[in-house]
Amino acid sequence: MLVVLVIGIGLLCAYQGVPVLLVIFLAALFACAFLTKSMRFGRHLYAVGGNVEAARRSGINVRFVQLAAFTLAGALVGLGGLLDAARLGVASATVGDSDIMLNAVAAAVIGGTSLFGGRGSVYGAFFGALVIASVTNGMDLIGAPSSVRFGVEGVILLAAITIDTILRQRRMRSGRA
Repeated sequence: MLVVLVIGIGLLCAYQGVPVLLVIFLAALFACAFLTKSMRFGRHLYAVGGNVEAARRSGINVRFVQLAAFTLAGALVGLGGLLDAARLGVASATVGDSDIMLNAVAAAVIGGTSLFGGRGSVYGAFFGALVIASVTNGMDLIGAPSSVRFGVEGVILLAAITIDTILRQRRMRSGRA
């Protein structure tokens, strides 16, 4: 991982340097990954996402975890909007009217986040976003109309949801859900 990081920084520095937006994004990514995987709050977050009643009965303050999760999500959305406005050099109230919500849900599901809750990771969502961005970029490069791009993204999302549902049913049958 360190070798890939050094090579990536070397390539960026040979071009125009490391973008500040990339540094901010990676800092937020690693902070969220640390929060969800290495802290008690992260375990509580997964527990509440998996089964609210079981989490409540195990002594977790469910209302606090839900409030903190929504607050954290709002802060990250604000950071994302700030980064997007900085990248584009302009801010508009209509910038979120496109397919941003579809891409966000698709990235999370493709990355392994369960729609039923309690499973997933920050890195998985990141790699799911890379898949969606690659599909979008590829469709733009071949000049495909947006309807075809939405169709391809929909098929990928449908496949990810189907796989998630099948795996969840298998886990429930084997008693691991």
